[in-house]
Amino acid sequence: MRKSGLFCVLVVLFFFCSAAGAETVVNIRKGLADGNQFNKSSEALQLSYVAGILDGIKMAPLLGGSEELTGAFADCLVGLSVNQAMGIVLKEHHAHPEWWDTPMHLTVYRAILNACENFRETAEAQK
Repeated sequence: MRKSGLFCVLVVLFFFCSAAGAETVVNIRKGLADGNQFNKSSEALQLSYVAGILDGIKMAPLLGGSEELTGAFADCLVGLSVNQAMGIVLKEHHAHPEWWDTPMHLTVYRAILNACENFRETAEAQK
């Protein structure tokens, strides 16, 4: 669990550090829900939560997030429906119950990031 938590923190820090100020330390706050709370929520609330996190990532440049990094992430989301995103997140979430006591927004980010990386690898292999 310690290894996955460290990986998650490193990925989030990398994502939100701007190219101009890479030495800036970014504090990722706890968030509003952990995985256990997410499990207890209705499907509609879970869907809204996932959509809110992904829309929030798309808004990161407004708050100083690197356009280059957030743009690449947002490009991966083009054409992805909220139901597809929810399926990706649920698959990752259910595969890792050891993360259920951690902030859910990190699981959403990790799930979509992994899906984007897999999509890129598949697209490159088909060329």
